[in-house]
Amino acid sequence: MLRKLLIILFALTILPTSAEQTYDGLEWLGQGVKLVDKQSDSTMQILAFEGKYDEKVVGVYITQHGREVRFYMDQVTWDKLKQTLVRTRDQWETLSPTEFNETGEVRGYRVANIRSTMRVSIQGETELDKKRLDFSLTGGDNNPKRVFVSVPYDQVVTLVEQLYKVDELLRQ
Repeated sequence: MLRKLLIILFALTILPTSAEQTYDGLEWLGQGVKLVDKQSDSTMQILAFEGKYDEKVVGVYITQHGREVRFYMDQVTWDKLKQTLVRTRDQWETLSPTEFNETGEVRGYRVANIRSTMRVSIQGETELDKKRLDFSLTGGDNNPKRVFVSVPYDQVVTLVEQLYKVDELLRQ
C-alpha cells in the first residue's frame, strides 16, 4: 500500500514538470503538420503558443538524429518569416541560391532562458537533386546543437498553407 502511494505521489510530481519542459512553460494553442526530410532524417514542425503575459509566440521545432532545437519568435519575426515564405513559394522558379544571403541568421525570442538562431537558405538545383529550401537552427540549452531540414517545393507549398493555420490559432 505504501509503495502504491509513493508511486502515485512520484507520478504527480513528475508529470507537471515534464509537460512544462516539453513546451518551455508556454501554453500550447495548436500546431501545423510535421514536415519530413527523408534525406537527412529530419522533421520540422511549427507550433502556436501563448506566453504567461498573453503574448503570442510561434515555435519552430526541428529534430534530427534524436537532437531537437527549438526556435521561438515573437509576432514581428513571425510576420517577416510568413512574408518571406509566401514570396519564396510564389517566386520559386526565379530564386537563386544567394537569395537569403543578406538576411543571415535571425536570433529567436528568449523562452525559458533558451535562445536559438535560424538561417534560411536555398540549395540550388543540380543534376542530382531539385532545388530545396533549407532551414538550420543553432542553439539549445547548455550544450548548443545544430539541426537542419531541407524541403522541396511541394513541401514549401504545404508549409505556406500551414502558416495560415498557425495564424488562425494565434488569433483565437
